[in-house]
Amino acid sequence: MRANFGKIHKSGKNKSPNFTQKFSTTQSSPEKSEDEVKRKMAPVLQSSQPWVEKYRPKQVKDVAHQEEVVRVLTNTLETANCPHMLFYGPPGTGKTTTALAIAHQLFGPELYKSRVLELNASDDRGINVVRTKIKTFAAVAVGSGQRRGGYPCPPYKIIILDEADSMTEDAQNALRRTMETYSKVTRFFFICNYISRCTFSALFSFLLFFMFFSLLDQISFDKEYIRIIYASTLKFLEGFGLSLTYSI
Repeated sequence: MRANFGKIHKSGKNKSPNFTQKFSTTQSSPEKSEDEVKRKMAPVLQSSQPWVEKYRPKQVKDVAHQEEVVRVLTNTLETANCPHMLFYGPPGTGKTTTALAIAHQLFGPELYKSRVLELNASDDRGINVVRTKIKTFAAVAVGSGQRRGGYPCPPYKIIILDEADSMTEDAQNALRRTMETYSKVTRFFFICNYISRCTFSALFSFLLFFMFFSLLDQISFDKEYIRIIYASTLKFLEGFGLSLTYSI
């Protein structure tokens, strides 16, 4: 599949067949001063954010190229009764995105901050974190499960531990006791890149495993990625009075 981005033109004027030529001409045109160019670029730069955040799927069903994971979790979300889970697979395959999407779909924006604790275990990996931050959050009771704002809002909280394979052995042992004690009111989502590097085997019996496959083996340059590139490029060009059309 190939995308053609050759049709870039100035609004209201003849189309130019060459982006580089038109872009250069626009920059050096005497009718636009350097200050004006900077002024037009400012809102584009200020509003920019990493694509990984801007286009992050908001729901589990929108996670791409992980069909089996999406199928199982979609069925689980219908009951809103999530178990403790372990997401593992290469970086950039959607593990963290999936965990966050589950939490958002269960609690919505109103309860998310009070019901969900996100930790990067490579930074917060010691036993003191388990004894204080995690245990304190896990021990707090929540109300009975009643829908609010169209969200299920089940009667438990969620703790998301990213890069969980970085946790110390003492922290893992303490975490096991916390999971045993508060499993009725708190669910744990563990995220790691390679399960072979996980040393918390003592926790495995509590967890439902989800494997995320490498995207390099499955993805071609498909329409979704072309759409993202087109939308971002168009926003940038508009700051210079240019427009862009493309065909697939």
